[in-house]
Amino acid sequence: MIIAVSDVHLGFSKSNKADFIRFLDWIATQPYVTDFVLAGDILDFWRRDMVAVTMENADVMARLIAMYKSGMNIYYIAGNHDYTVRHLKIFPNRFKFSTKVELVEDGVEYTFVHGHEFDPDQNTVFFDPLCYTNDQSGRFADRVWDVYSKYVNPLKYPLEWIRQWISKRTIDEMVKPPEERGYVSTFAPDTLVSVTMEGVVTVSGHTHAPGIYRDTNSVNTGSWVQNPDCVFNTYVVIDGDEIHLRRFS
Repeated sequence: MIIAVSDVHLGFSKSNKADFIRFLDWIATQPYVTDFVLAGDILDFWRRDMVAVTMENADVMARLIAMYKSGMNIYYIAGNHDYTVRHLKIFPNRFKFSTKVELVEDGVEYTFVHGHEFDPDQNTVFFDPLCYTNDQSGRFADRVWDVYSKYVNPLKYPLEWIRQWISKRTIDEMVKPPEERGYVSTFAPDTLVSVTMEGVVTVSGHTHAPGIYRDTNSVNTGSWVQNPDCVFNTYVVIDGDEIHLRRFS
């Protein structure tokens, strides 16, 4: 049995860390869970200092390590807000960091990604610099541009004012929540379902809108960001060819 979750955004003020810790403790007691997939944006490095966020959430990492040592397969997929974790590859305790995970259950091929890959407003060029920002006043574009421009060929500097203007506009758009950008028009209704799937199924997060979509053979795990207009604390249970979208409470 596989459980997948995404978009906890630990370090963000609206992250529901208390419930997520209870969720991890619950998973650790489930004997039939063989694989636990963290589908990106578990930590939020775009809004807070990376080191501070990591230290504040050492208790979460400790639980994941304990789950791995107990025999559970742990997969951590890099999202746009924690993109730098992909550099870790393998943690000292050996659970895996990557950008994609593929698992097979009862003949169904499940591909796990974060989901920013499908978002036209997201540009991976800026993901790492955004993870290194520690400016909490909202001036993401200025700070990230300072980092990004260091790697630009000096011969191209006469055009940098144009590049800078375009880049800042791009970043300003990237850091907005999906609903503010129009990428998600409405959040999924407060209906959690179970569906039988076949073929190749994509499981992702990113939009914070949980749902199972038969027409595209895709599943969105939702988020753990507290939002009155959205169902949150959601996760996906995969049992063979059956997918269950659930809410933890």
